[in-house]
Formats: sequence, C-alpha cells, structure tokens
Amino acid sequence: MRALVLALALLIALVPAAQAQDDEARRTAREAYRRGEDAFARGEHELALALFRELYERTGHDAVRYNVGVCLEQLGRAREARVEFLAVAESEAVPAETRAQALEAAARVRARLAAIEVRGAPDAAGVTIDGVRVCALPCDELIDPGAHTIALDVPDGPSERIEIAAGATRTVELVVVAREVVPHPAPIPPASSGASLGPLTVIGASLVAIGAGGVIGFGVYTMDLKSRFDAMPTQPLADEGNTMAALTNASIGVLALGGALVLIDVILVATSGPPERAVSLEGGTLRVAF
Repeated sequence: MRALVLALALLIALVPAAQAQDDEARRTAREAYRRGEDAFARGEHELALALFRELYERTGHDAVRYNVGVCLEQLGRAREARVEFLAVAESEAVPAETRAQALEAAARVRARLAAIEVRGAPDAAGVTIDGVRVCALPCDELIDPGAHTIALDVPDGPSERIEIAAGATRTVELVVVAREVVPHPAPIPPASSGASLGPLTVIGASLVAIGAGGVIGFGVYTMDLKSRFDAMPTQPLADEGNTMAALTNASIGVLALGGALVLIDVILVATSGPPERAVSLEGGTLRVAF
C-alpha cells in the first residue's frame, strides 16, 4: 500500500513536466498513468510495469522510473528495481523528496540481493548471467537470490550453475582452457600395386659396366700393340696382341649379355600387372585366394 501511495504522489511531479505540451498530450499522459495505477491497485504488476515503461518512453520523465521500480520490486526483480530507484535518486528532474524516497527504496531492495564476484581468464571477457551479458572480467555484480547460470561470453566458454541466498556473497571462477592442438599425422602414401625392376636389371647393369670398361681398356691396348708390331714384328708382340684381342672380344660379349639382361627385365616389368585374386565358390562359400 505504501508503494501505491508513493506512485500516486508522483503523478503530481509528472503533470508539471508536461505543461509545455498541448492539452491532448497532457490528457493522454494522465490516462496512461491512471491505467498503470489501476493495474497496480488490482495486483496486475506485470501489466502495470508495461504501462509505466510505455509512459516513460513517451514522456522521458524520471518520475515514472520510480513507478517502474515499484512494479519490479513487487515482481521480485530486486536487482532491476534498484537500477530504476538509483536513476531517480540521481535525477535533477524530480523533487528532492522523491529523490530521497528513491534512495531509501534502493537501500531497501539492496538488502534482498546477493552478490557475486566473477574472476577468471581471459581478462575483459564478457560475463553473462542467465544468458544476458552484464559485465566483463573481472567484475562484481548484484543479483536476485535463487538459481543462476554464470558464463563467459566467448566461444565454448565455461559456465557454472549456482544457488545463492539473499545477502550472501559468492565468488565464481571461470577460466577458458586452451585446447591442445594435436598435429595430424602425415598421410602414408599407398603402396604401389605395379611391378618394379628386378635383379636382372642390377646384374645386367653391372655386366654392362664391366664389359664397357674391358672394351675400352683392352681395345686401346690391342691397338697400341698392333702399331708396335707393324713397326717391328716379333713373336712376343704377336702373342700378346692376340691375347688382348681375345680379351677385347670377351668384353664385348659381356657388354652385350648385360644389355640383354636389362632389356629382358624391362620387358617383364612392362608386360606384368598386379597379382590377381582367385575367387571361387565352393559349397556355397565364397573363397578368395591371395
């Protein structure tokens, strides 16, 4: 009842502020105020709150914010009510007596509130209470008693559900834990299903090198012996020349054999494919031979 009397008294403060408006505007404001007043008297505090907020948006008079605070207090929303009362207490647009009453009301609802101290990391991260952002780390806030969800307003931010009583103080620690980055292993290239060069290539290449070396070495020496024999024919030179010529011919054979082995291996690789799996159906069972 006392809150209702205070609300009625503020009607007197509202009317002078509307003197510069035309009669129609003043009449509309008074009617809106009366509708809010009647709803409050019937105990329809949600409706009264909506009407007084609409009136404040229309007139911008801080005196109406006192009525908004009274409605919020009746609805158990003490934190929001305190915000409205403090705004009226700091306003120069309302009488001193009204400011004093607003300051007294703010102290009254403060006693019904709880306090939380939110700490954590990273600094300046947004803090939400029941999904509404209210401050940034670190911060201290007054909240209505009861159950609340405190969270950091960051991707995958941590949260904590708390239950707090009027007059209590609670510290909530919320820290964003950095995710450990696990490197992805390098993909293993698939095994080649094709054939590769075999031992014939290795052996053939070795024979080609040996044969080429013999052809060059023995061939040059044979030509040198031929020149010396032509200049001064002797039997030892003839015998040695025949031996070197035979070794040269043998080197040519080794060279040809090595080349043939390499060619055979290349042909085998080109004509061979991945092994095929033998598939058969025996006794109603599918069998695959690898």
